[in-house]
Amino acid sequence: MTDRIITIALIGDGPACARQALTLEAFSGVQVVLASAEAVREADWFAKVAPDLAALCVPPEQSANLVHHLAASGVALLLPAPLAARLHDAGRIRKSLKRFKVQGMGWHPYRFQPALARLKEMVDSGVLGILETIEVTVGPGDAQRLHSLDVCNWFLGEFRQVEVVEDDGRRILQVAYGGGAVATLSEVEGLGQEGSAIFSVGVKGDLGEAFWEGPGRVRVRLGDRARTVLVQAVEMESVLWGYVLDRIRHGEPLDYVPLKDSVAALALKLELGKTHV
Repeated sequence: MTDRIITIALIGDGPACARQALTLEAFSGVQVVLASAEAVREADWFAKVAPDLAALCVPPEQSANLVHHLAASGVALLLPAPLAARLHDAGRIRKSLKRFKVQGMGWHPYRFQPALARLKEMVDSGVLGILETIEVTVGPGDAQRLHSLDVCNWFLGEFRQVEVVEDDGRRILQVAYGGGAVATLSEVEGLGQEGSAIFSVGVKGDLGEAFWEGPGRVRVRLGDRARTVLVQAVEMESVLWGYVLDRIRHGEPLDYVPLKDSVAALALKLELGKTHV
């Protein structure tokens, strides 16, 4: 039996939509429909297109109203990062999805980066002991900062306090979490490995430490023993879309990135904005 064609609607315009359309070209059995935010508001658009999932590539200021309209159609949603411009609007998005019983997942591609996912598995397994710190080096810019903040929340949970300091002209963000764990984010110019916004991620526990500092490699140190774990070097956007398409094909929920985590990343980003640094 041949698998049915899965229809993905990319809503918005600009480089984000073009990049996702290019990524989806690598998957067989997928039809991509590009549409503007205005077009999908037409009364018969959903009846004509009948997408399995709509991915939003729109500015955060437009997300809340558009999500309400899309959710009313019953289509599953892949939501942008940041989720919205304000926490109030993020709350409206969650209410819309709940009201119409629609699935929604946030766009957090670094959770699908194979080496970072392996690093997270090490932390969750307890091999590094109780997690004490995570250090992230990231390129400048709002989007880069948001994704690095999400990585910190992914590893450490709910943040408690934010502080920004200057060190030799370099801006460093420190985030305190429960249990005394601390995340440190340093911003540097340029792009990291393979054009990534994140240069490196290092985690340290009371039993050992591990670092992601190159495509497909995680360096681990436990006491005086060190080793390198090799992980398949695959583009994280392709891994993310592979997950989404597989879930749609098998009728399973899009639950790898809970929407509350998208709200938490936005909350941390807005808290950082209060520092005016």
